[in-house]
Amino acid sequence: MLVFLDETTRTSERGHSLGALCGIAIPEQLFADVTADVYSMKYSSFGEAFAKEHELKGSLLLKRKNFREADRPGARATLTFVTDLLRYIVRRQFVTFGVVCFNEAMASFRCDDPHRLDVTYRALFERLDTYMRNAFPGRHAKIVFDDVDYGSNAARSAAIANFFNRTVIGRGYDTIIRTPFFAVSQAQNVGLELADVVTTVYGMRFQGNRSVVPFFQILKRSLYVYQIGTQRLTTLKVFRNVGA
Repeated sequence: MLVFLDETTRTSERGHSLGALCGIAIPEQLFADVTADVYSMKYSSFGEAFAKEHELKGSLLLKRKNFREADRPGARATLTFVTDLLRYIVRRQFVTFGVVCFNEAMASFRCDDPHRLDVTYRALFERLDTYMRNAFPGRHAKIVFDDVDYGSNAARSAAIANFFNRTVIGRGYDTIIRTPFFAVSQAQNVGLELADVVTTVYGMRFQGNRSVVPFFQILKRSLYVYQIGTQRLTTLKVFRNVGA
């Protein structure tokens, strides 16, 4: 299973900082088909040049101007494309994941301490491990982050690898390959493009943007729902207070 992750930082409508680390799981054997499908959708909506040369960026597709000018043909076509893309994710039964954090100290998802992984990552990996155990027993998830820069990649890789290999909890999440991978979204990596759109929708929803609610209502159907005792959980976790 390929699990593509992206992140965003935003300021809520009430002035609070928040970060969102979100993504999408795509079975390896379906990745080529998904790449072809998304290319076809981009081609149909925006033309050959865009499909070949431009990556999908949620911040551009869902920019405020497109909502303000939704009756304009170009904006309408863009918002329709996003709707179709999210419905495609749901129809293909791809599961999305996410952590939204209002704790300013953790909202950047930096890995400054290689020996201590923030609770945000641990919550995400717990949900991914549960999903893999229940839905794909015997298979493994490969975590793929968008390439940022060498220093950030190295710090993130060290903290995550140490967590999986040197902690009791991390070793227990044995459905996840114990080292993260990095890829370049600008290289037409459809997995990272979809993760970018997913992250934008979830980030804008908890930012308090009302315009994105219809898109969130579609996308939330791709969350995996499971039960622990009497508690109903999903693959989206929100840390709302500083002490979380």
